[in-house]
Amino acid sequence: YKALNFLWKYNFSRGYLTIPHPLFYSAYFNATFYRGVNGHNLYYYIKRGDKKTVEMITEKAAAWFAKLHQLPIKNSGEFNKQNSRIATIVPGVEYVLNKIKAKHPSFHKICEKIYKALIKREGKFLSQTRTRYLIHGDAHPENIIKMGREKIALIDFTDLSLADFARDLGSFIQQSEYMINRKMGDKNFAKKTKKIFLENYFKNAKIKPDNNLMDRIDTYYNWTAFRTTIFFLTGHDFKPDRAKPLLKQICKKLKIDFPES
Repeated sequence: YKALNFLWKYNFSRGYLTIPHPLFYSAYFNATFYRGVNGHNLYYYIKRGDKKTVEMITEKAAAWFAKLHQLPIKNSGEFNKQNSRIATIVPGVEYVLNKIKAKHPSFHKICEKIYKALIKREGKFLSQTRTRYLIHGDAHPENIIKMGREKIALIDFTDLSLADFARDLGSFIQQSEYMINRKMGDKNFAKKTKKIFLENYFKNAKIKPDNNLMDRIDTYYNWTAFRTTIFFLTGHDFKPDRAKPLLKQICKKLKIDFPES
């Protein structure tokens, strides 16, 4: 409720880039009440193969994230502090690795190496600056709703936190690419949507990307792919056959040797 209320007050209550309307928090029900948004999410249009709509929503999503990342954070509060860094994101490194070790021991060591590499890459940048940005924290197509021809909304602010804005960018392009490749089987279109998203984000945020920023985006791209892998290895419906290709891809990008045995 605090997250929604803060954003509602800071200009996400009007225009073509919006959010659900927060109403109140009930201690009795331990629940947040809000007026929802009506429409289909981006993943819906990816599954339908509607390229024109996917492109439109992607362009709008870039503007939405740019708007979020430019909000003043002085009076924002911490929100979900645990989710501000890879090392502390719920449910936590130790918990995840222990669960993988118990269910799929052959993947334990490589997952441990990936965690260490990603935490090191993120820590290197965050240790160089105190600047933080308000991020959504779970930027993927299922959280982006098309409400009309021009209007979109983002939902699910559980992971809203102060962190590196590159995390939202890396997360979105990885999830978008992954879903487009699986549901549409079109790698060229996946590359096109990535270009649309990044170019429109940089334009709206008035940023000229450099190697440092692209490296940070790449770190969070790999982190998001790794989170998907973790889900496949620890979720209720285990899917190690879908986890392995992702692990290989992540290892290649992070220059980690992948054990074939």
